[in-house]
Amino acid sequence: MNQINIIKIDFNSAEKIYNKYPELISAERRERIDRIKPEKDRILSFFAEIEMRKEISDYTDTAYENIKFSYNPHGKPYMENAGYHFSVSHSGNLIAFVLSDKAVGIDTEYIKKLRLRVAERFFTSEEYNYILKSENPENTFYRIWTAKESYLKMLGTGLSKSLSSFNVLSPELKNYFFTRQYENYILTVCHENALHTDYKINFSDSESLLKSVKEKVSYQE
Repeated sequence: MNQINIIKIDFNSAEKIYNKYPELISAERRERIDRIKPEKDRILSFFAEIEMRKEISDYTDTAYENIKFSYNPHGKPYMENAGYHFSVSHSGNLIAFVLSDKAVGIDTEYIKKLRLRVAERFFTSEEYNYILKSENPENTFYRIWTAKESYLKMLGTGLSKSLSSFNVLSPELKNYFFTRQYENYILTVCHENALHTDYKINFSDSESLLKSVKEKVSYQE
């Protein structure tokens, strides 16, 4: 069951899909997403919602249009009385979705320049020094950053819990993370229990996602 889906978004075609198929998400979510700026984040949020609905529909054999999410006080989506957990993240032109039988969080980040000031302010001293001593500080920074974000998303607390209040390099936490690099992105999953098996990774794109969803719902072109 432990699987990660990676969806690459072509913004040229994705914008057309966003404008043409508003009914692929609920009216309430569409209204909220329409207020997001910049436009690329709006499109990513739209496709992230579609991906969540599609995967949960497939897994539970529930009609796509009947999928209804609840949200905890910090905005984490979940399904009532479900025996599974999921999380979604997006960055650049990538969406990452994870489905698991345990509480789970996922974060993905596009690797940019090293942000030492961020690390010094928000990371623990051990994490910060680990970056300084690393052979590849940029990559190490984003590995730690995505680990910390995925941990908070697994807990469902969001940034109400300080990033510097826990150390992802500690023996208590280090076995709970699954990290991979895909092209110029770092992706990390935080799992509720120590991991004993790897996650299966599936790759797709926005056009393929639309095609698979159109096969599940009925509407007029």
